[in-house]
Amino acid sequence: MNYIKQLQAEKAEAIDSARTIETEINDLISYLCADKFHIDTRVQVGDVLRVLLPIRNNVTYLVVNLYQTQCYSTKEMNILLASICDM
Repeated sequence: MNYIKQLQAEKAEAIDSARTIETEINDLISYLCADKFHIDTRVQVGDVLRVLLPIRNNVTYLVVNLYQTQCYSTKEMNILLASICDM
């Protein structure tokens, strides 16, 4: 596979990952906007974490894949991953 085709495949995968992340975030927003929270605004932390953790994993996966195709230094990569973990 030549370099251009490889970049196109990686771009398509990154776009797909970004769409998955967007869908997961929209699902969380829908959950938090559910009618049951209009009166009682308390949510179960476990329910929110159950949705957020896979989103974080997808973001980490996306960053690691971008790292492989970009020329980030190890220091820059550690900063990116640390910022994800601090979310």
